[in-house]
Amino acid sequence: MEQGLDGVFLFYFFNALLATVSRPITGKYFDKHGPRKLIIICSAISFAAMWVLALADSNADLMIAGALFGAGYGSMMPAFQAWVISKTTVARSGIANGMFYSSIDLGIGLSALVLGFIYIYVETADLFKISSFLFILVILLTWLDYRKQTEPWQGT
Repeated sequence: MEQGLDGVFLFYFFNALLATVSRPITGKYFDKHGPRKLIIICSAISFAAMWVLALADSNADLMIAGALFGAGYGSMMPAFQAWVISKTTVARSGIANGMFYSSIDLGIGLSALVLGFIYIYVETADLFKISSFLFILVILLTWLDYRKQTEPWQGT
């Protein structure tokens, strides 16, 4: 790693740990309150995690970044999936689920292509900073979607 940190595995360990621990909690929140606030909060946490990771200069920073990213992104993705499925009929839920996963694959592929090109000109930490602004875009798009919503969330 460019910062010379030898505990990169700590990021992944704490990411997985917090994703696993937070999902039951955020799942219950989603069921009761809906996706809007949850996705906005998770996006903000993920944004912060990317900056902590970009500025990391110790293994403790890697643990914090991993924990934040696990809690944020790890909770946001299942919330997105549940939200997508909740916006369609039962008969079309399989199509919605397939489109959700295809969109994730497309995003991963396009981001690899775009960030791979940008990487020629910047350091890895800068890629994390640049990528973090996509979470701001998620916040904006979530807010815009809810501005046009006419009915309150029908939780379980």
